[in-house]
Amino acid sequence: GAQSLFGKKKGLDDLLGKFTTGLAVGFMVLAIILTIVA
Repeated sequence: GAQSLFGKKKGLDDLLGKFTTGLAVGFMVLAIILTIVA
């Protein structure tokens, strides 16, 4: 019950962390590309 709910929450947090990290890396790459092009 509560344990499986906690496990789902942890998985969601991991997913959110990966998404946030991916977003940050994407922005960094975008900034570098814009700097090179401009």
